[in-house]
Amino acid sequence: MLKLYRFNLHCYHCMGSLKGVFVRDEADVANLIGKQVYFGEILGKHSDISAVMEKEHFQELTSDSDFIAKFEQYDLKTGVNPFRYFDDEEG
Repeated sequence: MLKLYRFNLHCYHCMGSLKGVFVRDEADVANLIGKQVYFGEILGKHSDISAVMEKEHFQELTSDSDFIAKFEQYDLKTGVNPFRYFDDEEG
């Protein structure tokens, strides 16, 4: 089932956060929990961000299919989507 999620990862050593809002299947999110995701230097040179995904990094915003359809129709995704950085072969 598709759901709208907010992603938030605070990067203490870089004094920044990775945030995003995106649509993903709930099974995909569940499967990403516990996996290492390498974001690279996403917060600037020498930031080198890598983190194990935890349930707390994902907040479910809605599973309303009509809302999600409009969200996708108007391409409202924003920020960081950790799935864009996850490598199945490494994780």
